Amino acid sequence: MAALAQSSGTPLEIVPQATGHGAGAPVGKGSVLLDTSRLADVSIDPESRVAVVGAGATWSAVNAAAEQHGLLGLAGSAPSVSVSGYTFGGGIGWLVRRDGLASGALQAVHYVDGSGRSRTAADDATEEVDRAAIWAFRGAGGVGIAHTPEFDLVPAADLHAGALLWHADALPELIAAWSSTIGTVGSGVSSSIAVLHVPPLPPFPEELHGRVAVHLAIADPDGPVAATPLLDAMRAAAEPVSDSWGPNRRGGTCADPPRSAYGNPGHQ
Repeated sequence: MAALAQSSGTPLEIVPQATGHGAGAPVGKGSVLLDTSRLADVSIDPESRVAVVGAGATWSAVNAAAEQHGLLGLAGSAPSVSVSGYTFGGGIGWLVRRDGLASGALQAVHYVDGSGRSRTAADDATEEVDRAAIWAFRGAGGVGIAHTPEFDLVPAADLHAGALLWHADALPELIAAWSSTIGTVGSGVSSSIAVLHVPPLPPFPEELHGRVAVHLAIADPDGPVAATPLLDAMRAAAEPVSDSWGPNRRGGTCADPPRSAYGNPGHQ
């Protein structure tokens, strides 16, 4: 708060950053970088299904705590992303088809305004500026410096997720199988298909190291059945080099391995 108060009325731009995932530009001389990564506390209320977290908390930390109660936050495809930046940008994740955007689950945001005053953005806030602020935090990028968001969690006791990889020469057959079958999956299933350059690192199979591969990521919070038509069609089109589809008990909705953080293609 002191930093914001001191910068108020100056030409300095305050740039908040939690994890820096997807940072698109350098911080110039006229800007002050406000690092919130150490605000990483996570509190889960299983009765109300609400999480209260620090702005620097990552989805992996939040969902590791939430899954102990059969709950999950509406995370995206990269476990190292902060809850705050992801949610304030809208938040299109693996549960979007069933539960909507992460920003829609946002209930309140404790933040500091440009004058260094502590405020709470919420639909039922006393002041109009705070009622307007929660609208902004739900996808318009936010206002002020958020330090503690509160958001709803959703039940996902039977989450299944995974990733499949094939050699790139099977791309035409795989695209045809995906596009012809995607309309038959259940309403809660999310999937993405992409072409990526495989780094020579685990958990990628050595057979694909340094090569181009087709990557299918898929998740269903309601069990394995609804995704079966798509998976059967893709496996029939070409035998995958690796296939990790199955129950997910690792504190997140990231389809792994490999993590989809190597790219975030449009989810279907």
